[in-house]
Amino acid sequence: MRHRDSVPAGAGKQVEVGTVGSCGTLAGQRRRAKQELSCGEVFDDVSLGLGIGATTAVFSVIYATLMNPYPYPAADRIVRLTVHSKANSSDGINLNGPQIKQLQQLHSVEGVLAMDYDAMNLTGHDLPENVNTISLISNGFHDLGVPPIAGRELLPSDAPDGQEPQPVVVLSYKFWQKHFFGDRAALGQTLQLDQKNYVIVGVAAPRFTWYSADVFLPLKLMQAPSRRYIIDILLKPGVTRDAANAEFR
Repeated sequence: MRHRDSVPAGAGKQVEVGTVGSCGTLAGQRRRAKQELSCGEVFDDVSLGLGIGATTAVFSVIYATLMNPYPYPAADRIVRLTVHSKANSSDGINLNGPQIKQLQQLHSVEGVLAMDYDAMNLTGHDLPENVNTISLISNGFHDLGVPPIAGRELLPSDAPDGQEPQPVVVLSYKFWQKHFFGDRAALGQTLQLDQKNYVIVGVAAPRFTWYSADVFLPLKLMQAPSRRYIIDILLKPGVTRDAANAEFR
């Protein structure tokens, strides 16, 4: 498995995977706001705000460039956590498992769409094939409002805290068509990735192309506390930007 430092978002746009200071909590990040981050900029007034304008622009780009994009029912509530520099630039930040757990408890947050992006190999055949995988938090499909076209989505029981995730996989529609010719008999079959067997439990909707994944695995959120994950946030209905920002300050 090869972890990538940049993530293709939607229509192939590169979203750089950033880092935050070596603090363990969101409050700790605020206390260390003046320190120099890995990007080389010094942040003197870090607001762990939700940058609705920037995130809405990301979805606008996806909608403008993709043919027949998926109609996320809550697209206007999916936002990104950002920090703002002296130069007025915004940078997305990644969070580790304990920080994501904190985020999930906030009043303005309905769900956290945490994920990790990896390149894996489809093995068990004559020649290995590169596969783009998204390890997605277990509530991800539900919060995005994306029901599977066959089988089921990833569930909380697939990745209980303190345990290894279950070896299950949801296929993208394109991958399903390419490798299984759209046959529903693929459900329950085994897919081998990096020489490990995964049971196919579902197939995503045809228009769902979240981060251009070929397959979706349960995210191992709490097994590596120091590892940071790409996040988007689903705000609760009716929560304004000002209300969300106030909760993060």
